[in-house]
Amino acid sequence: MLLFAPAYVYPATDPGFWDALVSAPDRLAGVVLNPASGVGGAPDPVWEAAAEKVAAAGVPCYGYVDTAYATRAHADVVAEVAAYRRWYRVEGVFFDQVSSGDRELPYFRRLGVAARELGAARLALNPGVHPQPGYAGLADVLVTFEGSQEEYGALQVPPWVREFPAERFCHLVYGATAPVGATALARHAALSWSAPGGLPNPWQGACH
Repeated sequence: MLLFAPAYVYPATDPGFWDALVSAPDRLAGVVLNPASGVGGAPDPVWEAAAEKVAAAGVPCYGYVDTAYATRAHADVVAEVAAYRRWYRVEGVFFDQVSSGDRELPYFRRLGVAARELGAARLALNPGVHPQPGYAGLADVLVTFEGSQEEYGALQVPPWVREFPAERFCHLVYGATAPVGATALARHAALSWSAPGGLPNPWQGACH
């Protein structure tokens, strides 16, 4: 069981959060940087230092990019990926608000190709639900659950998931009262992150 951290916390505001992240790098499969609900308009030295700290610990950094469920222009998304690579030298890209249906699959396939061409070695897709199986072939990490602990209790895992390694799947749970790693693994997701906070930004609090 490994942790995959949506680190949407400004490092200068909560340096302890970031120190805790890199204190146990062997438990971390990845850290997602999110400077401004995306890369922002200019590089931020504080985020740059945080990215360098994570990379120095040997942990992959992913840059957060919102795709607005396949409604953002391809060129705009790719430009944001390129900025992450230039400014923060991230190893991977974390595409958020990803669609789950077959109709949008070509949009994300094109984005994946473009991100790889820009040097992204890792891709994560976050539909937050179990999408059509084709999405699993595009991503190194596929987030198949993002929601509250109460919702997590009712999660049903489709049979196709077990055709892929558990290390390809991640569950993100907020409002958590206990770690979810064992439950996630039982549901064929070897990556997880749980936090006690709630909306609108549940990932600001300490993690389990």
